[in-house]
This record gives sequence, structure tokens and C-alpha cells, in this order.
Amino acid sequence: MQLFYSEHIADKFVLTTEESKHLVKVLRKRVGDEVHFTNGTGGLFTCRVAIDNPKGALVEVVNSEEFEDKRPDLTLAVAPTKSMDRFEWMVEKACEIGVKTIIPILCENAERDRIKLDRLHRITLAALKQSLQVHRTLVGPMTSLTQFVEQAEGTKIIAHLPENQAGKTIHQCYLASSPVTILIGPEGDFSGKELNAAINNGFEQVVLGTNRLRTETAAVVACTLVNQIYHAKNIS
Repeated sequence: MQLFYSEHIADKFVLTTEESKHLVKVLRKRVGDEVHFTNGTGGLFTCRVAIDNPKGALVEVVNSEEFEDKRPDLTLAVAPTKSMDRFEWMVEKACEIGVKTIIPILCENAERDRIKLDRLHRITLAALKQSLQVHRTLVGPMTSLTQFVEQAEGTKIIAHLPENQAGKTIHQCYLASSPVTILIGPEGDFSGKELNAAINNGFEQVVLGTNRLRTETAAVVACTLVNQIYHAKNIS
């Protein structure tokens, strides 16, 4: 199945120039052919091409379904990496795995203090369509770590090895019965002030394994573990 995205789906609607060109020029869809759309909020729409204009194709809905969001209620808060390519790769993979929300966080030891939110939104849409999901991952604006930890809810986890301790694992902290927030620090690690702020706001330190991981790798490992735990306990 080839999946398209449109935020505004009606009985009949015109595609953007980019989507129209992809539909007609690349996929070679013609009048009468079926295509599938999602609105990113659980809707899956079977449509029929009514006008195959590569500059403004028109499609009409012939069937629609609504799907429950079965992803874990996971917020992944990650400090953007110095290489934006690595951070964008992480956003793409987290979307494919099934993360509800990604929040870029600004830390004292951060290598980057700006992001292109529009570009990240485009990456989430591409990942949504590629992985055939009907619920979009939301990417929030850059937020300071100290502000973020004060607002976090549910099970709160920070990927950081406690000094002189073995450290808990995500399996020991996350029971798959509540929202969960996972905090991943920058390449330069959290500052002592930031670590204390997180702990004082209820974050529990966990380890993700015996190896030292890059920021983007740690984020993908963490959301994969949460996804596996959640689906093992909630999806039959």
C-alpha cells in the first residue's frame, strides 16, 4: 500500500503540487485508480483519483476507517546533536518505531541550540507514510531542560548512570500502565545542576546497557525498549 498524508481531508480534495507530481508522474496513477490517505490522527481513507493533473490532482473519498492509537504514551526528550543529520536520523527512526512526542531539549553542554522545526515536521510525515502508520509523531519546540523536567508527567526516566551504582533498567521502572517520559542528554552529558533538577522532579536514573552510546543511539534504544514492554503487556 502506498500511503499519502493530508491534514485536510474532505469528500473531494486537491493534492499539493508536490503530492500531485508524486502521484501522477512517479506512481503513474490515473483516473479511477485507488490511493490511500491518512490525516495523521487515526483516519485511513481509501480514495479514487478523479483528476490526474500533476500540478493539482483531485481525489474523492470512497471509504474511511478510524484506528485507535496503540502506541505507548511516550515522550522522548533529546538534546540535539552537533551533527543535525544524526538528530534527524533519530527523529525518523523514533517515528517508525512509534513515539508519540519528541521534544528537543536545550542543555548546558549542548552542541546545538537551534533546530529547524519545519524540516523535522517533514521528516515525521515521511516516516509516517513510509511505515504505514495513521498516527503522526509530534515534534515540539526546543525547550530548556530545567523547564521541561518541571512539566513532565507519568513515569519519568533519565538515561544516566548513577555514580558507584549498578543502575536500574527501563524494564524495572516502566510498567506499561502510564505515560512515560525519557530524557536523553547531549554528547557532553548532563551538568550536575541539570541532573539534580531532573532527580528532584521525580526522574529515575537508568542504564541502557553496558556500552557507551551516542545520543541518537540511546534515544532509539530507549524508545525500542519502551515499545517492546508496552506491546508485550497491552497488545494481544
